[in-house]
Amino acid sequence: MAASLVLFVVPALIVTAIHASAWWRHEWLPVSLTAAAAWAGATFVCVYRTTETLSLVSTCGAARLLEFTGGPGTFRALRPFVAKLTAHIRLASAARRRTKAEHLRDEMREHQRLRELGVLSVSDYEASKSRILGQHARGRR
Repeated sequence: MAASLVLFVVPALIVTAIHASAWWRHEWLPVSLTAAAAWAGATFVCVYRTTETLSLVSTCGAARLLEFTGGPGTFRALRPFVAKLTAHIRLASAARRRTKAEHLRDEMREHQRLRELGVLSVSDYEASKSRILGQHARGRR
């Protein structure tokens, strides 16, 4: 992005210098056109390599459940799905258990189920398990 910005400013400065000088001296015009073409190429590469990432993590264990990376415009197509997913997450959070201990127990069971299904790796499961147990220990004090 910085290269694109620099390659945009350089031809603009050259064109300003050409405009200030006599119109019949155009020795900097090919340099300006080359820099403008390089700017267009750098901008195209920048836009092409831009990505967007959607990550879903569990509430207490902070285990990564889903991560999706796509190019520009990908999430515009996913907006209806993300809206439904957000609604389901809100419903699930509204149906949380009354006590924190019950909630942490349910989340621990869910993490175990996800590990058995292969959604969570063993290392992610162990890390989330330690975070959940740490929160449970803090809640008991």
